[in-house]
Amino acid sequence: MILSLMLGLASTIFSVLGLKCTKIGRISESAKEKMALTGGLLFILSGVFSLSAVSWYASRIIHEFHDPLYGGFSNMEFYMKLNLLKSSD
Repeated sequence: MILSLMLGLASTIFSVLGLKCTKIGRISESAKEKMALTGGLLFILSGVFSLSAVSWYASRIIHEFHDPLYGGFSNMEFYMKLNLLKSSD
């Protein structure tokens, strides 16, 4: 998750520097386009890292819930943790 946040910050910086209205030195238009593209790709990669961290955490909670030897929480805590993941059926 920390890596996702760091990539998000880097992608924001690259995207802002890649804007056509941003003037820093004598950077060509093609370099600015590449910088904006790099920022966009880093945003996507940051989202993938964040999604994988959240999915891993949810999977860990589910496995701990079904483990008969784990006595860390009750069923009520399980449903409170996974409240957003419940289906609305």
